[in-house]
Amino acid sequence: MNQFDLAVSIHPYIHSPLSKGSIFLNRLLALAPLALLAIYHYGMLALGTILVTAFFVLLPTYITLKLKGRRLADIEHENYYYALLLALALPAGTSYPAVIIGALALNLLVFFPRESNIFRIINPVALVSCFLAMAFNEKIYFFNGPRPFMSAAWFNPLPAESYSGGFLFNIHNDGTAGESVKKIIELLSAWHPCHYGELSITLCAAAFIFLVFKSSADYAPFIGSAAGLCAAVSFNYYGAGAVAIISEILSHAFASMFLFYSCFILTDYYSSPMKFSARVLYGFIFGVLFILLSSSFEGRDCANYSLAIASTCVPVIDNIFNSGGRRE
Repeated sequence: MNQFDLAVSIHPYIHSPLSKGSIFLNRLLALAPLALLAIYHYGMLALGTILVTAFFVLLPTYITLKLKGRRLADIEHENYYYALLLALALPAGTSYPAVIIGALALNLLVFFPRESNIFRIINPVALVSCFLAMAFNEKIYFFNGPRPFMSAAWFNPLPAESYSGGFLFNIHNDGTAGESVKKIIELLSAWHPCHYGELSITLCAAAFIFLVFKSSADYAPFIGSAAGLCAAVSFNYYGAGAVAIISEILSHAFASMFLFYSCFILTDYYSSPMKFSARVLYGFIFGVLFILLSSSFEGRDCANYSLAIASTCVPVIDNIFNSGGRRE
């Protein structure tokens, strides 16, 4: 097989004009500005989380290579990418024991299971996030707020004892239409804390466009997720008027981890249907599930559960679209 027609990442059906190493290098470059902004807002807390995650994601691979007489430099970009992706998906202030357990679990899910393993179907970052949320009694839903730059708190690598809770910026029923429009503008222009990856809309969009332009991410699921989100919100709030629908769409899309998941985790090549239309449906299911779960568990960001459930549908979606032939 030509080196420029390699099967990318884990999934055997994904093909790209780039080599596997080039794709994951581009993904690392795209996530780097988000990591720097997270460090700017959270200081040593974010840096500590990123370093601990990277160390324990890389550790099993490094030990395996060391036993074979190879070097740390032989670790591929893919390992670093998944380490950074998991770190950015964690809520700010996640305890270090939880970070370590999540990092080791991610390494096992991504690099060790056989193709017949059922866990290979589920998106690994979403699955690890769900596992941590359940294992730590859902304390992972609570977060530390941003810390003043270069302050004493900024240099403290430990989470604060006090936490805040609640994620979604619900504005559809607050005040007049004019006030709602003002809040929408604030929502679009602001940076919203909770997770390290829940950063500015502009930065997330720019990074995703870079990945699509460099053929390093699949945009089909993103289209589906946006359509699913809009359809589900319109169905739930069709009687409340256009302003309420628009407010809910924007608040769920941009004041939660939905945008980050849609751009960088849902569009990952790890678990994805073969055909373009099937991948759009995959994203649509994620978008609908996000609204349904967020409505059922108000105040919680359910992007991880939504993607974990949606990714289990990939084999069924492939069968529905009869994707036994060439990938579109």
